[in-house]
Amino acid sequence: MADHTVRQTRTKAKMSEETRRALLQAARHAFGTKGYANVAMEDLVDEAGVTRGALYHHFSSKQGLFESLIELLDSEISELIKKACSDIEDPWVRFIKSCQFYLELVTHDVGLRRIMFRDSPAVLSYERIRQIDHQSAIIPIRQAIDELSAQGRIRALPRDALAHLINGALADAALWIGDNEDPIQALNEAKLAFEALLSGLQKA
Repeated sequence: MADHTVRQTRTKAKMSEETRRALLQAARHAFGTKGYANVAMEDLVDEAGVTRGALYHHFSSKQGLFESLIELLDSEISELIKKACSDIEDPWVRFIKSCQFYLELVTHDVGLRRIMFRDSPAVLSYERIRQIDHQSAIIPIRQAIDELSAQGRIRALPRDALAHLINGALADAALWIGDNEDPIQALNEAKLAFEALLSGLQKA
């Protein structure tokens, strides 16, 4: 009897996770192609193949689903960057490549840019955006700065200010690349310019 109850609990948990994942996938596609304002609740539940009640159960609202999607995308980006740059031993080269790879990711994913840079400021509160951004971007950049500082590779500068400036430059560059008539050329120019910009941090 106990084993049966455990199996039932595991099955329900698995089904619940599958429903949540289906809703996030549907949201990513719908918000990325149509934009948040143009997506109805019915579009999301129909694409996910679930009920409206399931959406409310997992996310409480369309905005709640959007917020969870932002957190998921930030997490995925961080993992992709780590995976792509994990074999680079030199912390300076790894830092440069991490920033450049971030620009590559957002350049090649139009839906990602639309969700994260165009819709999120209109959907989420300023405070919530700052919280998510701090966790997903500021902290990793600051950690890289700390590592380089500890090795004496860069000049002594206020790390919080520096982390915010670098993050802001990356976000604006991503928007500029996406709006450019030739995004690939713009990406190459941005990567080159960003490396030159960051080189000013190095000790002579």
